[in-house]
Amino acid sequence: MRKVEILMWKCTECGHENPDNVGVCEECDHSRDPSTLVGMQINHWVLERQLGEGGMAVVFLARHKMLNSPVAVKLLRADLTHKREVIERFRTEALAASQLNHENVIQVLDFGHQKGIGFYMVLEFLKGRDLEEYIEDHIGMQIPISRTIGIVKQMCAGLQAAHDANIIHRDLKPSNVFLVPREDNDIPLAKVLDFGIAKIQESELEEGQQKLTRTGTVLGTPFYLAPEQLTRKSSSDLTAAVDIYAFGVILFQMLTGELPIEEPTVAEQMVAILTKNPPKLGDIREEFSGTALEIFIMRMLAKKPEARPATISDAWEEFEAAASILVEEDTGADEALRKHWETAYQPFLEDDAEQSFLQKWRWALLAAMVPLLGGIGWLIYRAVQPPQTKVVVVREKPQKMPELPQLQAEGIKAFNNQDYSKAIALWRKMTRSKQWKSSSKYYNPKIYKSLGVALIRKKLIYSAVKEYKKYLKSAKLEPVKKKQFEAFLNKLEANLAQRKKAALQLSGDLSLLLKRNAHDKARKSYRTFFKAGKKGPVFKPDPSLPGAYVKAGKSLEPYYPEEAVKLYKKALKLDTSKTQKSQLRQKIRRIEQDREAKSRKLLEQLSASIKAKKSRDAKKALTSLVRDYSAIPGVHDEIQKILKKNILEETRTTKRVIKTYAKEAKRLRASKSWTWLKSGGGKTLPDEKKLDSFVKDSATYKRTHKQFERAKEQLAKGKLSNALRRFTKLNERWQKLNTSSSWKEEIGVESKQTRQWVQRLKKAVEGWEKARKLHREERLHALNEETAGLLKLLEGSAAQEHFRKKLKKWEERHLKARKYLEDAEKHYNRRRWKRAETRYIWYMKMFPRSVRKKEVTKQIDECQCRRNVPWKICPKKYK
Repeated sequence: MRKVEILMWKCTECGHENPDNVGVCEECDHSRDPSTLVGMQINHWVLERQLGEGGMAVVFLARHKMLNSPVAVKLLRADLTHKREVIERFRTEALAASQLNHENVIQVLDFGHQKGIGFYMVLEFLKGRDLEEYIEDHIGMQIPISRTIGIVKQMCAGLQAAHDANIIHRDLKPSNVFLVPREDNDIPLAKVLDFGIAKIQESELEEGQQKLTRTGTVLGTPFYLAPEQLTRKSSSDLTAAVDIYAFGVILFQMLTGELPIEEPTVAEQMVAILTKNPPKLGDIREEFSGTALEIFIMRMLAKKPEARPATISDAWEEFEAAASILVEEDTGADEALRKHWETAYQPFLEDDAEQSFLQKWRWALLAAMVPLLGGIGWLIYRAVQPPQTKVVVVREKPQKMPELPQLQAEGIKAFNNQDYSKAIALWRKMTRSKQWKSSSKYYNPKIYKSLGVALIRKKLIYSAVKEYKKYLKSAKLEPVKKKQFEAFLNKLEANLAQRKKAALQLSGDLSLLLKRNAHDKARKSYRTFFKAGKKGPVFKPDPSLPGAYVKAGKSLEPYYPEEAVKLYKKALKLDTSKTQKSQLRQKIRRIEQDREAKSRKLLEQLSASIKAKKSRDAKKALTSLVRDYSAIPGVHDEIQKILKKNILEETRTTKRVIKTYAKEAKRLRASKSWTWLKSGGGKTLPDEKKLDSFVKDSATYKRTHKQFERAKEQLAKGKLSNALRRFTKLNERWQKLNTSSSWKEEIGVESKQTRQWVQRLKKAVEGWEKARKLHREERLHALNEETAGLLKLLEGSAAQEHFRKKLKKWEERHLKARKYLEDAEKHYNRRRWKRAETRYIWYMKMFPRSVRKKEVTKQIDECQCRRNVPWKICPKKYK
């Protein structure tokens, strides 16, 4: 029975190996590490490397398997696939963007679901940075108005295309606008991204998506929410005015570098949006004071939707008019436009009674909103969330750290859900941020303690102790609590000391077993090295202890360098000093380069020796490869490629080498080191049966391949009938060959070519017979038509050139015969009978079966009669 190889991936959390078609570890329910997806194929695209990761998705750079074109593949996180609202949001993003085919909107190329991968979205690949980074880079040095106009124009075009398609973005912000540098233009190309919470016309939504847009949930980023997004019960009542408001906030940021309304908490921010008037543009930048642009920005940020421009296009026209005047420094035109807008829009810009009422009761509103923030679905607080993974993430600058409170909140949520790995990652990201300073208002030493608790839950004692020490140093504790915490920390350190001792003992035992050639026992000890079991010492080495990995690696390095490298790489991911990391990297590089260079040299020696028919040298190189380098992934694949490449040309030498290969493979499997190798590079080591099958299949394929080459030789010589006969026989032989052999790819290619040539040659033989007949009959025009079809049938083969040369000679012969005929007619008309008769005879010698045979023969007879040849009176009378 044929064995099916099941691809596996290894959980980074517990080490359990899982089938490739599951996205969550079967042992510990931990999500699959995105790095294990590299190299996998999704539809037509192969994942090349990870670009970034957000709270909802992971983005990879991928390439089309045939066209090699780059794309960005966005994968929904495996731990979110059970949440319907997340899936619907992901699908909404794809649906919204796919409906828009516009230069200034990110293009969605594909969307679907694949087993073991989950939901995915394929988008165009962009390179640059987002508008948020662009604004931050220009803080303190204003963005030129001319450049602002160029960027804003593109943003308006993209948004207007969305609104024309009945799509409201609802989460417009600088991080959702991406800027792509252009060589031919100073102004970058702007693209609108992330339609994850866009509102699409109801007819195009399924029930689940309609629910997503109707629930009364406030979706968006607090700083960019329009007042009506906070007050309306149903999101179905929202219009394009919410995007216009958010666009006004973005413009305010681009022009001033600041947000118009910014409060320390979410609740205060929402109340401020409803009650607080934003500052005027001139209050922050004096040069805008009293300008038409200041009036325009006030309109964009109006509390009432009807006070804002009716459409994005209208907003662009007004902005262009106001901004262009400033570029041209036309103060007269600016004053006139300002007065016109003040008169036309003053009623909208004044505070009404409702607004005064809200301002008066601002703190009451704040008190009412605080409990609502705890409700499920009240807010997707994305202002301080890690930036959503963009389809472009190859940036000109490193991705910047988001604000800290959201990281803290998400870490707490993950901790409460017992997702300690995620909590640890979020809190570490928080504490390693540049914003994490004791002077910052977000600084909270308790995070160190929370980190320590999460690490203890994961049984990572070494890392927990380090975090607890930071907490003890930073937090201002009462003397009693400080003493209690120090006692607790001392117990942990004592526990850790015993774990360090256990690590030292086990690594020593491992080294001793290997020296005694007890590889089986050493392997069993190694497998349980970092796992607590019923047997063995009470304390096992701590998985977060870098020294445990390094010591175990040193024990393994003389015997199994590849396994040692794996341990060194694990140690690099843990809390180690810069010096230790540098030393480990150098060691890893030295081992990998040394092993790679030596194995490559032996592979080259093996290939050269086989070609030179030096079987002794080839066997020697092969033996060294199998015995010393089997642990290197791919080494046996390379050996088999070399054997396959040479067995057809140097069959005798290659067979001898294969025989040695089978013996060495058998010896290696029987050796004590096989327990270490079988899970690494030894996976691809062939057995004796496989090699015997390879030799037999190669012999069969070689015979058939020779027949295939002979058929091609006949075809190249122009012997179409012979080639057709050979290809027809070959077609039957290909079908009898074993398509599951090592030569299945070659068999597939050549059998396909054989079938094609059989079909083409049947027509070509018929066409060639017709062409020959037309040639004999001297029918040049019909011959040209027939040969055009013949040459098309032989396209891509040497026969095409052969017949092209032959047909060229035929054409020259036809033209020469026509010339004789034309000359004969001229001489005949001038009564030069001898000359006319000679040329008619030449013509008939060239084409004795010509369609003009009867006519030309008559002309020859007439010329002879005119010349009295034969020397008798001609019975015919000619006029």
